[in-house]
Amino acid sequence: MLQIKKRVMCIISAVSLCASAFPYTALANDYFVINTIAGEGGSVSPKYSTEVPYGESLTVTMTPDFNYEVSDVIIDGKSVGDVDSYTFQFITSDHTLKAEFEKTKKYTSSNSSGSSTTQQTPTVTTPTVDSNKIFHIITSTTGRGKIDPAGNASVNGGGSVTFNIVPETGYEISEVYIDDVYVGKISSYTFSNVAKDHTLSARFVKSSGDGSSSSSSGSSSGSSSQSMSIPEFSFNVDNVENPYTDITSSDSYYRSALNLYKNDVLLGTLQNQFSPSEPLTRDVAARAFWRMERIVSAKFSNPYSDVSESNAYRDMISWSYHMGIISPASEGVFNPSGSITREQLCQMIYNYAVYKGIASGGTLNTNLNFSDADQISSDCRSGVVYCTVNKIIGSTGTLNPKGVVSRGEAAQILNNAMIFTRQAAGEPA
Repeated sequence: MLQIKKRVMCIISAVSLCASAFPYTALANDYFVINTIAGEGGSVSPKYSTEVPYGESLTVTMTPDFNYEVSDVIIDGKSVGDVDSYTFQFITSDHTLKAEFEKTKKYTSSNSSGSSTTQQTPTVTTPTVDSNKIFHIITSTTGRGKIDPAGNASVNGGGSVTFNIVPETGYEISEVYIDDVYVGKISSYTFSNVAKDHTLSARFVKSSGDGSSSSSSGSSSGSSSQSMSIPEFSFNVDNVENPYTDITSSDSYYRSALNLYKNDVLLGTLQNQFSPSEPLTRDVAARAFWRMERIVSAKFSNPYSDVSESNAYRDMISWSYHMGIISPASEGVFNPSGSITREQLCQMIYNYAVYKGIASGGTLNTNLNFSDADQISSDCRSGVVYCTVNKIIGSTGTLNPKGVVSRGEAAQILNNAMIFTRQAAGEPA
C-alpha cells in the first residue's frame, strides 16, 4: 500500500513556498526538520537532517578546514553572510542551512594614489593545538569490509593516526569519504596534526570483474548507442506479472522495468506498452523522482510558462524544481517533452541524493575510466562521478554523455538509483 508522506522536506528556497501551498497550524507535539549541507572545505554540526520539536531552538556551527574560511551561509535560500554559527529560534517549520567555504583569501590594499592595488599574502602559521585535548575520529563502513582501527578512535591534539581500509575476500572498495568529502578508492588515510573531530566512512561492494553486467539488448539501445554496461542491484520481481507486450525476460532492462512498475516509479507509455526504445522525457523523469520519494500529493508554485495548471505532471515538475532535482531547460521554461542525456540523468540522481541528505552537494571529482570522459559537461561531472562510484552506472567503456537516454536504459539506471538511495537513507527499498 502506498504510504502518504506527512511532510515534504523543503530544500533551498522552498520553505516559504511550502508554507503558502500548505496552510498549516503547527501543533505543540509536532517535529520539524532542519536540513544542513556543507560545501567543500568545511563541515557543519549537526549535519544532515535533525528533527526538532515545535517551538525549540537549534544552533548550527560552521567549521572551515585548514586554509579555508566561511564564504556564505544560506538559510532557506537567503544569505545571512559569512557567520560561524546560526541559531534557528522557536522552530515552527522545516528549514535548510547551506554553508559554503572558500580558500583563505589574499588581502588587497590600495596605494595612496588609488591608481593600483598591491596584494599581500597573509602569513600562514600552523595553529598550536593543545596536546592535552582529545579529538575523535569516528569511522563507519557499509558492505563487507573493515576500517582498522575501527569505531571511535581518540587522538591527542596535534597527533596523527592512520587508518587502513580493508575489503573482505571477494569484495572491493567502492568509495571513501573524509568528513563527507569523497576522496576516492583509497586503501589507507592518515589524519595529521589533528585539531578537530573527523569522520571516515568507506563502502565496499562485491567484486565483479569489470564491475557490471552487460546490457546489450538491441531493442533498448534507442538513440543512445549503448555501450556502457550497467550493474544491477539486488531486488526481487519474481511475483510481478509483466504488464507489457513489448518487453520480455530476455531484455537487459526487463527486471528493472518490472521493479519500477511495482514501485509505481516508471510506468509504460500505454497500458500494455513500455516503449523501451523511446527517449526518457523530462516530465516522466520528474514523476519518477516524485514516486521514488513515495509522494502521492503535494502542491508547489509553478515556475514554468510552458507547464499549464492542467498538465498531469504539473505538481511533479514544480516539486522537482523547488527541491533542486531537475534544472529548468532555460529561464522559466521546463520543456516537458524534451529528452534527457545520460549525463543529465546522472546529475538529476545526484541532485536527488543531495535532497535526501545522503550526499553533501559539493563538487565531486575523480578520474573516470570512460574513453570519452573528456566530453562530460562541467555542470554534470559531479553527477557522473556520483553514479559511477556508487555503481548506479558502469565505470568503463564509452559513456556517450550527451547521448539521449532510452526508456529501457533509464529503467536500469533509475532502478539502481532508487534502490541505492533508499538503502543509504535507511528506508525500505
